[in-house]
Amino acid sequence: MKNPKLKSTKVIDIVVEIVSDYFELEPKTIFGNTRKYYPKTARQIIHYLLRKYTKLGLQDIGNISLLYGRDRAHDHASVLFSCKSVENNLETDQ
Repeated sequence: MKNPKLKSTKVIDIVVEIVSDYFELEPKTIFGNTRKYYPKTARQIIHYLLRKYTKLGLQDIGNISLLYGRDRAHDHASVLFSCKSVENNLETDQ
């Protein structure tokens, strides 16, 4: 179900573009239904950056996947897990 209030913003587009360019993946691949390492890691980094640098809520960040072709949104728990995973990696793999 698409969220009618959800709109792409310049910040969202920039973050998705930078991360997708870095990982050399299409946004549709990043937000797809996969648990492969590179798309999953790219998606987690996007979730983390949007959480850190925007005022979007967890559910709003999860709904961004709808903008990039996923048939259902990531839920707030997935976004929270993504953010915590990136934070843990930043602490251990500086």
